[in-house]
Amino acid sequence: MTDCEIKWSLRQNMWKISTGVFNTIQETCVITCPGYHSNQSCPDVPSLEIRAENKTGNRYITDISVGDYAIIFESGQKSPLCVRIISEAYRKEIPEITIYKKWGHNNKYNGEEVEVCLTGRNTRKFTHTEIMVGYVRDVEIIGILDENKYSDIINKYKCLQRSIAENKSLERFIRI
Repeated sequence: MTDCEIKWSLRQNMWKISTGVFNTIQETCVITCPGYHSNQSCPDVPSLEIRAENKTGNRYITDISVGDYAIIFESGQKSPLCVRIISEAYRKEIPEITIYKKWGHNNKYNGEEVEVCLTGRNTRKFTHTEIMVGYVRDVEIIGILDENKYSDIINKYKCLQRSIAENKSLERFIRI
């Protein structure tokens, strides 16, 4: 057993329409950068001007370190998925993830996106699709944290969910 510090809490819910988040992460072994998860928002080399506009994405790119542990919550799941970051951020086309869109649809962000999930596992009607392109980090899957054993950290950070949050309380240490 090893003691580790859960340094980050992350949300992986692009446009707030992602489904099957844990399955997606477990199958692709990547997590995506908030705000940088479409071909249009991910130039080959992120310029300082683009990064300056996305403070959350900037933290993802500059503040998370290789070796850091993070927990990721999924709507409807009691316990978070724990991962260890094993790469710096880089741009990647992810054919395993599809962005499902619908002509004339307006989501919360005035876009056509209706669902983001593993390719072919959509649950909503759509008219066209796009393969996911994003700034990502490779991750090692540690597993889903036991809600009874780690209730302190789960309860502490589940209610504080943001796209990315640095965990600073004493409840951030676990034994895996």
